[in-house]
Amino acid sequence: MKNRVILIFVLFLLLLGACVPGTPVPATATPIAAPTVVPTATDDTPAVGLTLTWQEGDNCISALLQPESGVLIGPCDGQQTAYPFSADTPDAAALLASFVTTYAPSTTETPIGTLNLKGTGTTPATAAQQRQMAETARWLTETAMAGRSSAANYLALSWHREGGIAGFCDDLAISTTGLAEATSCKGTAPVVTLSDAQLSQLYTWLDTLQAFDTTQNDPLGAADAMHISLRFSGRGTEQADADQQQAVLDFAAALYAGQRNTADRAGAMAVVDSFLAALQADPSGQANLSYLSSDLQAEVAGGKPVAALVGVQNLIPAYSLRQTDGGGAGSEAVIVATLDYSSPYRLAFYLAQENGVWQISRIETPISAAYQPLAEQECNDLRDAVASALGVEATVGTADFSDFVTGQTGTGCLVTATGTGENFNSFLAVAGHLQEVLTERGWVVDTAYLADGPTGTATGLRLGQKLALLSVGWQPSTDANCPADKIITDCGLTPAQQVYTITLNSAGSTAK
Repeated sequence: MKNRVILIFVLFLLLLGACVPGTPVPATATPIAAPTVVPTATDDTPAVGLTLTWQEGDNCISALLQPESGVLIGPCDGQQTAYPFSADTPDAAALLASFVTTYAPSTTETPIGTLNLKGTGTTPATAAQQRQMAETARWLTETAMAGRSSAANYLALSWHREGGIAGFCDDLAISTTGLAEATSCKGTAPVVTLSDAQLSQLYTWLDTLQAFDTTQNDPLGAADAMHISLRFSGRGTEQADADQQQAVLDFAAALYAGQRNTADRAGAMAVVDSFLAALQADPSGQANLSYLSSDLQAEVAGGKPVAALVGVQNLIPAYSLRQTDGGGAGSEAVIVATLDYSSPYRLAFYLAQENGVWQISRIETPISAAYQPLAEQECNDLRDAVASALGVEATVGTADFSDFVTGQTGTGCLVTATGTGENFNSFLAVAGHLQEVLTERGWVVDTAYLADGPTGTATGLRLGQKLALLSVGWQPSTDANCPADKIITDCGLTPAQQVYTITLNSAGSTAK
């Protein structure tokens, strides 16, 4: 779900701090707000809300959560008790509102209970997203009843790394509700929601594997020895073997790296923003030198004006910035600026860290024809991978390629697959599966290319100088007769009437 409201967990404040794992969690407190007893629920179920029903021994328990009123909980056929959301979850109402306004109504069995979502959205929730809503409902319910966060019960895994030549001091915590936060001695990254594919993997492990602790240490006495530890709170019955434990470790390490890179590159965007703002205020560029690398500062000292580095002679107009992963290297960030002249003018700012600070190392005007197709064998390999992953035939050919983030264009190799709802469960599931296939081959998702709609999704992935644009969507078949003035997801289409088109357009950048 794009632009989902991020709920800041007390669990991270409790369990992550100054690279010291294992901070004790306070015991559950008594409610700070007196509950209110209300009559037994009737068939007049509220139009909007989320209900979770589960068994506690021989008893059936039902909890109704609504953004405006909090939690109503009690026996399925008995008296209900109302609780306001805890002060520890100030964003609970906004989070629930995001669920009910995004996803289409549904009733689903999950391992922790039956989820009944009565919402106004139109996007079908995937199995992983439904599970996430159920976990969130259970957590918010227990938190409301206790009056504070019951964080320890909802920690799926905690990962810690320290030592090494780089002086690592890193932590990652992931809750069962699908939220993750990375921290290090350098600071804290924003809390993020796992992707659908990541949620699916997390819940598979959570339901299958027993809890386990594992550590990895460099040989005793080794210089700059590295220590890595992980605690996984599995709920399953299978004992994790060495390969499974390593897979969870790799999952945590990759997620940490992605979050830290995102946070670090946000600092790079701030540098470009400050550079352009200073150039607007002082066209001479004298106020901009501190944002430039030592090499560019030397060019300015040699007589090259700062404006010449940017390639403009006029005053800097209003502008917008977009972040892209560039070549995917954590040591370099690429920020694309669009200057709002009568004809938009795009610049690519490449930044590297000098003495721990982001500085602009070069500035380029994106050229108009900067992409060429991948090698024929690589195109064919991608076609085969898509076909194998989806279980349908796929074709490959050349097509126009347009990088809407940088403005660069060219030619790519286009892999196309088609089918219907009888072949595919949902466009989100298809996109998530293909992303997994590509990331296993070394591609890295670039969220600058993410776009969602009620019947489709798109994103970009990078591998060095290569960019792949993935699009998955469906439209009603010609015999569906869905009126133009009716929401497409309300047309009652059969799976056979949902016509899917999946494209993967890949190219290599020739820009230097």
